[in-house]
Amino acid sequence: MADSLRLSVLKALTAHVAGINRLDGYNFDLKNAVFRGRNRFSENDPSTMVSILENPRPDYGNTVGDKTTRSEMWPLMMQGWCPDDPQNPSDNVYGLLDDVERHLARIIAEDKFTGVPTFPAEYMLGNLITALEITPGVVRPPTDGISSRSFFYLPLRVGLAVDLA
Repeated sequence: MADSLRLSVLKALTAHVAGINRLDGYNFDLKNAVFRGRNRFSENDPSTMVSILENPRPDYGNTVGDKTTRSEMWPLMMQGWCPDDPQNPSDNVYGLLDDVERHLARIIAEDKFTGVPTFPAEYMLGNLITALEITPGVVRPPTDGISSRSFFYLPLRVGLAVDLA
């Protein structure tokens, strides 16, 4: 069975974020540390990791043409964890959030004057998506019942062109 459009996008997004590494000037390495559809983790998981989840509240799509084609913005949520700073627990998470935001920006980066994609192989995840909105993230300290470590939330809106026929 072929992957659905949404699963193809999630897999491409996972691979893209897993490409974050120190050799390219980032603070963290995320190889084998990016997951889809997981909201529970254990001590056996990497100490630095990111999870991509679907937002439980969908946006409304717009049908076009004969009403079997839809343009939509698909809300996703990224969460990220890394080891806490002993003195100021959430400080390190800001670096991880920055890495993820900077790397995601490569998906939509264009030359200011020509509009040509800056990173053609990564642009729009290989034309799987029509847009990517990287909304402001938030960093949270360790919280009982939620996480034993500091973490970030990063909401995304991913543009999709869906053919319902």
